[in-house]
Amino acid sequence: MTLREALRGQVTTFNKLASYIVIESLGHQKGHRWYGYIEFLLIFLYYSLESYDNCRYIKDKCRSWNGGATMEVAQISRILGGRKVLHMKVNERQDLIALSNHGVTKIALLNLTKYLSFTLNQISELLPISERTVQRYARSKHFNRSISEQILQIAEVAAKGVDVFGNKDNFLAWMKQHNVALGKKTPLSLLGSRFGAQMVLDEIGRIEHGVVS
Repeated sequence: MTLREALRGQVTTFNKLASYIVIESLGHQKGHRWYGYIEFLLIFLYYSLESYDNCRYIKDKCRSWNGGATMEVAQISRILGGRKVLHMKVNERQDLIALSNHGVTKIALLNLTKYLSFTLNQISELLPISERTVQRYARSKHFNRSISEQILQIAEVAAKGVDVFGNKDNFLAWMKQHNVALGKKTPLSLLGSRFGAQMVLDEIGRIEHGVVS
């Protein structure tokens, strides 16, 4: 949608036009020191505006500014404990690569476990490491890249899922249901494989866009 189209009346709601002006003007401030506050404003608009289409437009626009995943990447960071736990800023997808190379800590894994309401045994079954080995690790111990990447992908599924389903309870309930589109398996059972986790992400994406598999 362009501003000209809005003015022509093709989009008639005042909210749609107003949100267009706000996000287009603020979008050019990317990289500015106030960008974090601008992003917060956009998230507020996303949840407060009356029109569903309006919300979706703002949400998609936010993602387009930073490779399509700015808010989701920030949510991954929050799920794992934020900068204090990760020892680095995680704002873009490139930061996830750096984090996996640096290694996710056991504390971050425990935060993910708590967020998903899992036991240590349940989360360990999704990772190429045994529960006993995890228990022996110090809380500040860094996992290797392979394990770190798997942890990050599970966190990405959680961030995306909660965003699409609206809250954590709905997302976790869906994760435990057998899904025809996923070969009649539960999404949860597929998270132990990177390919399976990607299938779950793809299915969540289809749900987000109203595509029934």
